[in-house]
Amino acid sequence: MDMTRHLNQHLQNPELQAMGGSYEGVLVDVLEENVFNKYRCQIESKLVLVFEDGQRSIPNKGMTRTLHDSLGSQTDDWLGRPLRISLQPDPRRKPDGLQKIVSVITPPAEELSADDIPF
Repeated sequence: MDMTRHLNQHLQNPELQAMGGSYEGVLVDVLEENVFNKYRCQIESKLVLVFEDGQRSIPNKGMTRTLHDSLGSQTDDWLGRPLRISLQPDPRRKPDGLQKIVSVITPPAEELSADDIPF
């Protein structure tokens, strides 16, 4: 039996710090799951981003807003897109003073040679 699915693979601040402060991966699924909110001590329905390598991330409101504004409201349109999740300083955040942000990685535009330009 493959035990990978039983490991905690959520990208939280300590995991991101151990990775040098950022993670890049290709999004393969967007789920809605019931997860335990340790701050409210209750189970809540949350959006979960699933990446090609099995990593998962529960986006905060700012991350969700960024994904919505960058990729649209339909999560099916998000699939296959490379994303970067990184930490940025935020003095309002306790205890580590860091907040997760997401950015869509856009591949560099291929350069066209003069032969490729139709005219």
